[in-house]
Order: sequence, then C-alpha cells, then structure tokens
Amino acid sequence: MNFSKLYLFLKDSLRRNYHRQKWLMYNYGDLNRRIKRKRVNVYYFKRAGGVDNVGDLLSPVIVDFMKKHNGIVDKPLNRTVRLFAIGSIMDLASSDMVVWGSGLRTNNSLPPTVNFDIRAVRGPQTRNKLLNSGFSCPEIFGDPALLLPLFYYPDVEKKNDYIIIPHYSKESRVPQKYNNHMVSTITSDWKGFINEILASNYVITGSLHGLIIAEAYGIPAVLLSSEIDKDFFKYEDYYYSTNRTSFKVGSSLEEVLNNRIYNDPIENLKQIQDNLISSFPIDIWKN
Repeated sequence: MNFSKLYLFLKDSLRRNYHRQKWLMYNYGDLNRRIKRKRVNVYYFKRAGGVDNVGDLLSPVIVDFMKKHNGIVDKPLNRTVRLFAIGSIMDLASSDMVVWGSGLRTNNSLPPTVNFDIRAVRGPQTRNKLLNSGFSCPEIFGDPALLLPLFYYPDVEKKNDYIIIPHYSKESRVPQKYNNHMVSTITSDWKGFINEILASNYVITGSLHGLIIAEAYGIPAVLLSSEIDKDFFKYEDYYYSTNRTSFKVGSSLEEVLNNRIYNDPIENLKQIQDNLISSFPIDIWKN
C-alpha cells in the first residue's frame, strides 16, 4: 500500500469512527439529542436545526403508545438499547439496533455492517434486501403508523375537498395556485397534521406517511409521482406489505383532481396491526 492509499484509508477510518461515536453518544448523531445511558432510546430523524418531520416524529409517539398499552415503565437497565421504529432509516445505522417496523430507503440502499435484532420491517422489499445481505428477518410487515387509529381518533368535521402533502423536499414545486390546499409534514404538531387529513375527502401526496396515515384512517389517497422522495422503493415496500402488488399513481395534480384516482382500502389492516402489536419488543425494557 503506497502512502497515498494509506492516507486515504486512515482518513476514511477516522471519519467512520467519528460518525460512529456521534451515533453512539447522540440520537441519530444529532448533537442536540444526547442518548440516555442504560435506557431504551428510540432513534429517529430530525431535520437541521432540530425541526420535526411528522413521519419521523411519530416514531417515539407510537412507541410511547405501545409502552402504555403493555404497561411498560422506563427504568434503569444494565445496558443501553437503541430502537428503530418508523422511518426509512435502516441504511444509516452505525451501531447494533433493534428494529420494529422500519425500512430501507431506496432501490440502491444496502444494509450497513451492524447487528440488527429485527422484530418487524415495513415491507417485503426491505426484507428481501436484508435476506440477500445475510440478515435474519421475520416475515412480519407493517409501518407502525398504521396503529394510529387505535389510540388517536378525534371527531373532526370535514372542511377540505382535498389536500396536497408533498414530500418535504418537494414543497416548493407545488404550483402557487394550490398553496391553500398544501399541508406540510414539517411540524411538531402531529395531532394537527392528522386532523388536517381527517378533515379532508381526498389526499394527494408524495409523503409516505401522508399516504399511510390517510389510508390507516380510511381516507382515499393517491401518490403523486412528481412529489415523491427519490424512487418508488419505500412506497412499493408499504403497498406490498398491504397485499397490493399493483397500485395507481398520479402523474399530475390535474389528472388526479379530474379523475380522483385512489387505491383500494387496506384489506389486511387489522392483521397488520395485530402483527405489529404482538411483535413489539417488550423484552428490551427488561434486564
């Protein structure tokens, strides 16, 4: 190995070690969110500046619901546990993680070289990638956001004919004439976000969790191809988990508004919910 290659190797090793140490000390490597030692830590993404994206924020919300459902009380443990729940976040793990309902992000995503204790994943696309990389993964599918109607179901009056929920990176692409119909996922008010969906007759979305939440509550919804994140991998992963191997996608706002395209309701919703509830990793809160 020549000096140039040795230098690059050492530089890369130092970089990877730095990121791993950040990951171990801080939630998702966010220097504003120090992990709790000898506790269970729900790892989830926040945008720069500590701003919440509602789909990611729902991770600790759902886990707290499941803890309450199971009578779990946080107490000191003899180890530090890191848990993934909601989100296309498995790609970025820099330590051993317990996984309950998470997924990989894109067609090009590969699982990292860590140990995963997998209880459920978002869908069969994620599972196939994990199996192909040598991981053990149960055939238990479902995004935990599908549990929302079991513990949050307010009485909301309909006020919107339709709303548009783009992926947060595509909000600026929504034509100005539709701005009054746009709902942003960049919010810490997860209840208010759900209420906007419940107040609507139709949801047009590029946000995966805009889609999942709408369908969980039985609101007709359609993906808009111009507003999605990266590629269709995570959306397919979700649809396939609901036994819908083909699904309609809108190509323009005009098309979906004129034709009110949407997909059939989730026929196996209760089974997915039951599987997620039964696979919840209660044991990680025990010594």
